[in-house]
Amino acid sequence: MSEQLSQEQAQRQQAEQSLQNSKGELDALSERYRQEQQHHQLAEQSLQDSKSEFDRLSEQLKQEQMQRLKIEQSLQDSKSELDALSEQYRQEQQHRQLAEQSLQDSKGELDALSERYRQEQQHHQMAEQSLQDSKRELDALSEQYRQEQQHRQLAEQSLQDSKREFDSLSEKIRQEQAQHEQARQSLQDTQRELALISEQRQLEEAQRQKLEQSLEETKSNLNELTVANSESSQEPQEDQEQIQPTTLYTIKSVSSGKCLQGSSKNTTAPISQDIYRGGRNQQWHFQPLGGVDQGYYHIFSVRTQKCLDVSSKTKENNMEIHQHQCHGVDNQKWKLILGEEESFVIQCKESGKVLTVLEETNKVIQEMPQNTDNQCWILAKMTL
Repeated sequence: MSEQLSQEQAQRQQAEQSLQNSKGELDALSERYRQEQQHHQLAEQSLQDSKSEFDRLSEQLKQEQMQRLKIEQSLQDSKSELDALSEQYRQEQQHRQLAEQSLQDSKGELDALSERYRQEQQHHQMAEQSLQDSKRELDALSEQYRQEQQHRQLAEQSLQDSKREFDSLSEKIRQEQAQHEQARQSLQDTQRELALISEQRQLEEAQRQKLEQSLEETKSNLNELTVANSESSQEPQEDQEQIQPTTLYTIKSVSSGKCLQGSSKNTTAPISQDIYRGGRNQQWHFQPLGGVDQGYYHIFSVRTQKCLDVSSKTKENNMEIHQHQCHGVDNQKWKLILGEEESFVIQCKESGKVLTVLEETNKVIQEMPQNTDNQCWILAKMTL
């Protein structure tokens, strides 16, 4: 009986040793499973960037996790069974064969779990390989994107250069259009001036015919004047014999030797004096007046067809003389009074003051008669 108990105790120790070995293997397997879980979590974290490409693999891993959970549940069941065996050890003789069978079943399950672990390792290696391939593809795509960025920058630079050339060409076209517009405007101004000159010529011709008729009437009336009026009418008559409406004249100052000139075509442009240069702005013609204005003239610029005019119709001294459209008013009517050495004093009917040169400024004004050289003018004929 003692020997039988010793044998049973030895068998029990062997069973306990076998259970301890199984427990050690389970602990090692649990540690490996924990480490695998950590590696698996790292793999899942790395695979999130390429999740769209590895959906199928994630689904497989999910199934494997479910299988792994089943294995864990099975291991827990085995542990419960081993605990039950420990609790029922005193019935070892009756249940030893069942325990040995259960141990064999546990070993089979451990072998199956080891095989599944090996397969999971293979899947993990395949996942890492796929991740490396994905990284290489991403690197290739990054390099391709960088090259495309360089090409895009070159294209943008080329586009900017083309835009600058287009802007430069547009500016040149705009300048040419502006020059063309200026030329067209200048042509239109010239055409208007020509039309105005033509119209003024026609008006002048009509006025000349009227004046010639008035002159004939005046000559007839002069023969009937009394002796008392003969002296006052003699001087204008001599002037009329000298001044002809169809003749052009220069009007030169005795004091300076410079000629009267209009410097612009604008209305109210001031009259000045300058050395004779042969321009039409220094040429004048005299239109004699009749009736109550007998002995007076309108003095026209050949260039502008505007007549001499006293500014603002004033009678004050030092008022500037300018040119203006002829309206037949008294500040545009002038009398030629014969002076010394065939010179004339040119007197305004409105103010009674005479045409005067300011030597220091070359301006032409009206001033009280003083019988000085800067108020005397010489008329020189020119051919029409």
